[in-house]
Amino acid sequence: MQVHQESVRPAGPASPTRARSVLTSAYASFGFFWGTWAVIFSDFLATRSLTPGQMSAPFTALSVMAIAVMVVGAPRLESWPRRLSIAVALGFHAAGAALIALAPVGWLVAAFVVTGIGTGLVDVFINAAAQEVEAEAQRPVLQWVHAGYSAGAAAGALVAGLALNWGGRLEWLLALAALVQAAAAGATLMTTRLRAAGVETAKRSATSLSVFVRHRFLLVPAVVVLAAFFVEGSMDVWSVIYLRRELDASALAGSGGFAAFALAMAAGRSFAARVLFGLGYRLTVMLSGVVSMICGAIIVVTQDPMIASFGFLVLGFAIAWAAPAAFGIAGLWGKDAGVVIAAMTTVGYSGFVIGPVLMGRLADEVGLRATMAVLMLATAGIVIGALFRWPSVDAST
Repeated sequence: MQVHQESVRPAGPASPTRARSVLTSAYASFGFFWGTWAVIFSDFLATRSLTPGQMSAPFTALSVMAIAVMVVGAPRLESWPRRLSIAVALGFHAAGAALIALAPVGWLVAAFVVTGIGTGLVDVFINAAAQEVEAEAQRPVLQWVHAGYSAGAAAGALVAGLALNWGGRLEWLLALAALVQAAAAGATLMTTRLRAAGVETAKRSATSLSVFVRHRFLLVPAVVVLAAFFVEGSMDVWSVIYLRRELDASALAGSGGFAAFALAMAAGRSFAARVLFGLGYRLTVMLSGVVSMICGAIIVVTQDPMIASFGFLVLGFAIAWAAPAAFGIAGLWGKDAGVVIAAMTTVGYSGFVIGPVLMGRLADEVGLRATMAVLMLATAGIVIGALFRWPSVDAST
C-alpha cells in the first residue's frame, strides 16, 4: 500500500538523521521525567501524607490543561519555528517538574497545571515535527522518536531507583529531571535542523477534530489509540506503586520493573515496524490486544513480584504495536493525513492523561489490585476495535 503524505516546506536545509536525533533526544528528556516520577510516586505520597485518591485533583488539573493546550493552544503556535515551539514546550515541562519538587501540598494543583501545559505542547510539537521530517525524507522517524521516549523513561526509572536505594531525596531527582529537560530545550533551540510550520498546516490543525464528522469510522482506530495510551499512561504512574505496595517490592525492584516495561515498548515499536505491519493494520491491532489482555490477567492474579515484572515487560512489548498500526490508517487520506493524525493524537492522549486520574480514584475505592484489572479491560477495548471492519484499510491492503 502506498502512503501519500503532504510535505511541509522547509525553512532551510535539514538533515533527516540529525533532525531525528534532535527530536529523539528531546522526547527522551520528556520520558526521563515520567520514568523518574513513576519510581518516586510512592515516596512522594508518603512524604506529602497523601493517598492515591488525593492525587486525583492534581492529575485532573494536568489532564484538563494538557488536552486544552492540544486542542486550543497549540494550533495558535503553529506559525512558530519548530525549534522554538519545542524548546518552549520543554521549558514549561521543566518548570512544572521543579514546581512539583518545591511546592507545598496546597500548591500542587498549580504545579501540575504548569506541567500539563508542557505535556500538551511537547506531545503536539515533537510529534508534528517528526511527522514533517518523516514525510519530507520518506524514512521512519516517528518510531525512533517514540522509542527515544521509552528509552528516556527507562533511564529515569533506573536512576531514580538507584538513588532511592542509596538514600537519595526525591526532590533532587525531580530537579535532575527538570535540568535534563532544560538542557534538551537549549539544544533544540540552538539547532538549525528543524523546519518552520507552513501556514496551510496551521489552518488545518485548528479544525482537525472535524475529521470525525466527515469520516465517522475513524473513531474506531481513534478508540484503539485511546485504549493503548490509557494503558501506557496508567503504567507510567501506577506500575511501580503497584509492585511496591501490593507485592512488597523494593524501590530498586520496582524501578527495574518499570524500566523493563519502557524498554519493552521501545523494542515492541521497532518489532512492529519491521515485522507486524506486513500483516496489515487490523491483525496487528488484534494481536496487540490479545497478548496485552493475557499479560494483564497474569499481572492481576499473581502474588510474585518477578512474575508481575515479567508480565509488565511483555505487556509493554505488545501494547506498543497498537497505536502505530491505528495511526497508519491516516496515510490513506493523502494530503489530509496530517489532519487525521492530529485528531487521533488528541483523542489518544486523552487516554494517556486521563488514565492516571481514574486509576488514582479507583485505587482509593477498590484497592490497587482491582484497579489493575481496569487495564485488562482497556486491552479488551483494543481487541474489540480490531473486530470492527475498517473499510478503507481493507480495501487498500
